[in-house]
Order: sequence, then C-alpha cells, then structure tokens
Amino acid sequence: MGITANSHRSHCDPGSGALSAVLLVLLFLAGCATPGEAPVPVDRRADTRLVPAPATAADDQHPTLVTVLAAEMAAAGGRQQLAAQRYARAAAAIKAPAVLARGAELAMAAGDTAASQTLVQRWVAVAPESGPANRLAGLLAVRAGKAERAFEAFRRSLPSRSADREAAMGRIGGLLLDQQLPPAALDVAQRLADAYPQSDAARLGLARVALAQGQPRRALATVEQTLAARGDWLPARLLRLDALLALGRDEAALAAYRSLFDAGIEDPGFLLRAAAFAMEAGDRDLVLSSLNRLQKQSPALRRRGLLLEGEYLRRQGQMQRSIAVLDRAVADYPRDTDLRYGRAITRISMDRLADAEADLRFIIRQNPEDARALNALGYTLVDETDRIEEGRALIEKAFALAPDDPAIIDSMGWAAFRAGQPEQALPYLRRAHERTEGDAEIAAHLGEVLWVLGQRDKARAVWQDAIERQPDHPVLTETIQRLDD
Repeated sequence: MGITANSHRSHCDPGSGALSAVLLVLLFLAGCATPGEAPVPVDRRADTRLVPAPATAADDQHPTLVTVLAAEMAAAGGRQQLAAQRYARAAAAIKAPAVLARGAELAMAAGDTAASQTLVQRWVAVAPESGPANRLAGLLAVRAGKAERAFEAFRRSLPSRSADREAAMGRIGGLLLDQQLPPAALDVAQRLADAYPQSDAARLGLARVALAQGQPRRALATVEQTLAARGDWLPARLLRLDALLALGRDEAALAAYRSLFDAGIEDPGFLLRAAAFAMEAGDRDLVLSSLNRLQKQSPALRRRGLLLEGEYLRRQGQMQRSIAVLDRAVADYPRDTDLRYGRAITRISMDRLADAEADLRFIIRQNPEDARALNALGYTLVDETDRIEEGRALIEKAFALAPDDPAIIDSMGWAAFRAGQPEQALPYLRRAHERTEGDAEIAAHLGEVLWVLGQRDKARAVWQDAIERQPDHPVLTETIQRLDD
C-alpha cells in the first residue's frame, strides 16, 4: 500500500493539505515574483473555490500561477492524478517550497511516481536543507531500488541536534516500512544503523524493517542490542515480543507478555493481544488480569472485555463465574446482542434452557435475520427438547441466510437425523465435516449417523480421526461411549 494523503502529510510539513488555494497563490507569488515585479492582486471578494476569472495581463505574466490554480481545482474535484500532473508541469518555475510540498503530497497520494520524482527533486533543489524534502527523496530512491542514493538523501534529512535527529530517524524508520518498498529498504536501514551506532531509533527501525521483510531472527538480534543499552524502552520491548511470536518461541513470548503487563502497560491493543495469547498458552491469571485491566482502563472496550472474560470462564468449565460476569455485563448493556448471545451459550451449558431461549428470542426480535441466534436456538430445541420441528424451522431460516456456515450445515444434518431422516442428514454432515477439517462435535454427529445407517467401520474411522485432534471433547466422548462401548 502506498502512502496516502493523510499518512504522507507529516512528511511534507510546510505544504500540508491544510493550505487553501488562496494561501497557495500567496506562497507562489512570494516565491516566484521577480524584483520590482508587482504580485498579482488577489480579489478578496472572490469565491473561495477560486473559479477562474477571465484571462488578464497578470495571467500572461504568471502562466505557472494559472497551472497551480488549475491543479488545485482538480484536487478539489477529487482528480488527484490530474492535479499532480499539473503541479509537475509547473515545477521548474516554482520557487516556493510550500507549493512544491503541496504538489509532492498530491503526487504521492495519487501514486504518480514520475510526478513525485519531478516535484521532490525540485523541492530539494529549492530547499536543500529541508528534512521533509530529503526524506521523500530517500523514499522514492528506495522504491526505485537505489539504496546508496536513498541513504544519502536520508542522511541529509537528519538534523544536527541529537534529540531532533532521533525523532527524524524514527520518521525514516516509518517510511522504510512502506509496503511498496523492495528488499533495498533493509539495506538502507542497516546503513543508517551502522552510520549512527549511538542511535536507538536507527536500530529499532532496522529491527522493524527486518521483521516486516520476514527476517525475525535478525530483528530479534537487533532489538536485543538496543535493549542491552536501554532495557526499559517500551517500543523495543514490544518489538522484541513481536519477533518472538514470529519465531514461534511461545514460552519466551509468554514471559515477555507477563513482563510487559507487570510494567503497567494500559494500551488496549496490547491488553487484548495479551489476553488472547494467554488463552492459547493456558495462562489463566494473565488472561483474567489483562481483561480486568482492559475493562478498567478502556471504557470503550469494557463491553468486549466482559464478553471475552465470560467466554473464557465458560471454556474453562467455570460456569457460575461465567454467568456472573455475563449477568453483570447484560445489566450494564441490556440491548447488546453479543453479550446476550454469550450468556445464552453459557446458560445452555448449565442446562438453563428456558433462560437461554429468552436471550436468543431477544436477539431475534432485535434482528430477525441474525443467523447465529436462529441457529443456536434451533439447534438447542432440536438437540435438547422434543420441539424438533420448531427447532428445525429456525435452523432452515438460518441456513437460508448463511448456507456456507459449517455450524449451520451441521445443524441442518442433525435436525434431519433427530427427525428420523438419517439418509437426508448424511450429506449435510459430510459437508460440514469436510469444511471444518474434522471438528469434534460435527465428527460425533457424522459418526452417529453412519453408525445408525450400518456403516460402523466408517463411523469408527471418523471418530478416531477426531479423537487424535481433540481427545477430550465431551460430545465426542459421550457419543463413542454411548454407541461403541
């Protein structure tokens, strides 16, 4: 993905998109008027959209001004490519860096490489000390695979003051993560790190580019060098975590998550990631601690944190704690259908079927086309009650809405089986089984139908394959014990 207009603006500081067309005219005139030459007067009564007035002698004196105005009119109409081309055509005559920056911004946003090159080169020529201009020159050189030219342009963009240089180095690191960049970006990042060995930002940029280009070992080695000198630097610690995850070093990653959590990180994105990874790793304390902190620190994500906590506790078999969390959540967000659905699933697991049905009916009243709720209620009625035809009708509605959902396809087959139609059930269950690559509950259903149809060896083969994948699944275990004991 190329640099968009919004992401690019911070690199074109003097010419951000906030410039109005009138201001561009003034800047142009300030940069282009020759000594003794009167600037073209700006009609303050004119419409701010600058509809062209009839040609005047002033237009003849400043043909480039007309081109710039035409470019801005094209940009205002959403024709960025045309605007970029018009700016590029006028570039050689423009002396105002801010106007060139504006043109470069439009060209980069339009993805017009030729116009970008023309405008950025002219911008550097007019303002050779400009950090933003040289950074963009470096970016374009990297895109062209010219690492040496890019390195020199980036070096020219760096301020002399150490603190300012580190901030600028960080911006260069961000540019080198541009997805359009070839492998030369890694070479440039390495050259910068070598040229500025005391720069933490340069090493961090190198590590980030290495990770983005599929070299997590190199990223980890680089970021650990940085941490050796600055062990508490949060961006480096987070990047080290990403490198560990990319390398599949789960134990070290879990330890890194715990360490970062203990450091008091309150970022919602990190807390969600920590909770999700801890769920996979089986670290119950980190899961619940992360979700609790998320709920306290981020009111906007409190609902999601409660939902995840309730679901996690249910999967852990802690039904009373799960229902307590979800009851509290529904009390706080009574119209939230995700929370209602989560509570319904926990209630089903607790055999509180009437309560579960109440939650699912609430969701269906809110949205009669909620396939998830229709399927959950239909399957519950088919599997747990004698209201089989009522449940089957709900499942058929869900199937009409989401015919490719494996869970709903499984429900279609199971409803047919519970209605005494195993031959009709079999194609649905086979299809669901194939789409989930052997989900244990679907395997239990398919095996039971095969068993009833007298295909017992096939049933055992389906079950055995599922046992190898999920040996402790309760539905699968119960089915095998009931039929093949």
